Amino acid sequence: MNGIYDVLKNERKAKMEHPIPSVPVIERERYILQKAKGKTVLDIGASGPLHDAIVTLAKKCHSLNLAPPADYIMDIDKVDFLPALSDLDLVIAGEVIEHLDNAGHFLQLLKQYTCPIIITTPNAFSAAAHAWLKKGIEQVNIDHKCWYSYTTFKTIATKYGYNVKEWFWYNGKPLTAEGMLFLLEG
Repeated sequence: MNGIYDVLKNERKAKMEHPIPSVPVIERERYILQKAKGKTVLDIGASGPLHDAIVTLAKKCHSLNLAPPADYIMDIDKVDFLPALSDLDLVIAGEVIEHLDNAGHFLQLLKQYTCPIIITTPNAFSAAAHAWLKKGIEQVNIDHKCWYSYTTFKTIATKYGYNVKEWFWYNGKPLTAEGMLFLLEG
């Protein structure tokens, strides 16, 4: 009987317990701007001061969002194509994937681009989330459709044919930082 229990315990462990690689906490904006400098970029979800800085530093910046003044106006959940841009050096999708109804569809759409892709997303296990949970409150943007951890994001990225070339925490401390940044290659 013990042998069956051990087999089940080991199967559960293999399925449920996943080591998280040790990586540093970085400044999200600084990393993105360093990668975008002098490059032709597609900024998905483009808005705010970070987008303005990308426009200033990039060789050329295409922007995609739900509303003007973006170059391309579209709802990613409702399209079967993204802009046909053959000159891209980098795609940036900052704080977008957690808003989508179908993240896999989005990752599949991005496959048309052969350049590196930066995706940032909140960390499901952030210290702030835990602090609010202790008060019986789930603090989450009502527009978010999902929360990602290192493992859940890497799993979906791998499923859609991406390699995680680099990844980091941002804002906070390792493991409980506010978010995660992934540099993907297809």
